[in-house]
Amino acid sequence: MSRTGKVFAQAIATNHYSDRPEPAGFEFALPYGGSPTQNAQDNWRFCRKCQAMFFNGYPNKGACPAGGTHKAAGYNFVLPHDVSPTSITQEEWRFCGKCQVMFYNGYDNTGACAAGGSHEGAGYNFVLPHYP
Repeated sequence: MSRTGKVFAQAIATNHYSDRPEPAGFEFALPYGGSPTQNAQDNWRFCRKCQAMFFNGYPNKGACPAGGTHKAAGYNFVLPHDVSPTSITQEEWRFCGKCQVMFYNGYDNTGACAAGGSHEGAGYNFVLPHYP
């Protein structure tokens, strides 16, 4: 059975007046605990070290900005991809093929990647549900 939990998974943005990252954007309601489908991929987990969401389906867990590789914690999220966006979803979330985190690909600057350079989108276009 698929469930949706209130997940405080806001995008993190850098405050232009400070070096501290701050939450920005939507508060997402991510589905977890269900089975994968043609348009929903499982094995998305939070990293207990850096608090990013990363893909836990490969033996290599990806470079973690907190050092080493990502370490899974919490729910197994089953995230929708390649579906039409609605008023309560946001598209342009992508898997970074270098560090394996989920990042927002809707801006020219894709953000710093723990594996070096900027994030590089690979695979599906995730469409994440959020609270209105």
